[in-house]
Amino acid sequence: MGRLHHPSPPVRGSILNIHHPLAKGLTLAYTINENGGGVVWDHVSRTKATVEGGATWSKGGLSCDTDYDRIDGPNCAEVLKSTGTIVYGFQELNDTPSYRYFVVSSDTYDAFGLYSRPTDDDIQFYIGGNYVYENSLDGFDGAPHTIIAQWDDTTNLRAIYCDAVQQYSKTDAFTFPDLSSHIFRVGSHSADTGKHLGGTCSFVYVYDRLLTDAERRAITQTPYAMFAPAPSVGRLISGSTSYTLTADGGAYALTGQAASLLLDRLVSADAGSLTLAGQTASLL
Repeated sequence: MGRLHHPSPPVRGSILNIHHPLAKGLTLAYTINENGGGVVWDHVSRTKATVEGGATWSKGGLSCDTDYDRIDGPNCAEVLKSTGTIVYGFQELNDTPSYRYFVVSSDTYDAFGLYSRPTDDDIQFYIGGNYVYENSLDGFDGAPHTIIAQWDDTTNLRAIYCDAVQQYSKTDAFTFPDLSSHIFRVGSHSADTGKHLGGTCSFVYVYDRLLTDAERRAITQTPYAMFAPAPSVGRLISGSTSYTLTADGGAYALTGQAASLLLDRLVSADAGSLTLAGQTASLL
């Protein structure tokens, strides 16, 4: 696929287009574009996750470069299902941690954990004590990469991809564990030293389904395709006879002698136009 360059994240205030194909099945979506402060916004649940430790903001996202630098998210059971996919934007900063944690269920990696050992440039993916292991991952070179992990306890599939290229897969039997007592953590353990990302996290998406090969390629190349800028505010005031607003969605009509309308949300996301008519209608 060639050298990957993550595009700039969506502007703050952007919203998830739930009609986009890559939004189907999302249970968590961090774009990590806050550029400061102590929270990360989840576009799916519309709640805040907390930034812990000494994690620092950079142009590329959130750098978890020392012990305990992490994002503490929701209960694992809310976002991790028995079939799923994790998509993770990553750029290595150093190889100082003894274990490089991408995501982990609380501090118990063997319940659910995706991590590597920098001394070997390997990557390990644990679910319920059963793991997928790849000796050498093509993702530890200081360049931006997209790491994807997929699993399905019906077919016993577990697979790891780097920049949409499969690194390893396994289909021996495993049991998806009860994760209801675990916190979904990104970037580090909360207690043990030497177990942090050692890099920058640009985005994290979790799905309750497997992505197809075409979807893995698409999200690797355009990881923010399912986000759109929040619409600006428009207000009808008195003036002329009729106006038409083109949108991404169906047709809407407003009629009346003195019609007025405040647009402060995305009205539609499908196709067509928004039509406003009346004897004293105009748009500012």
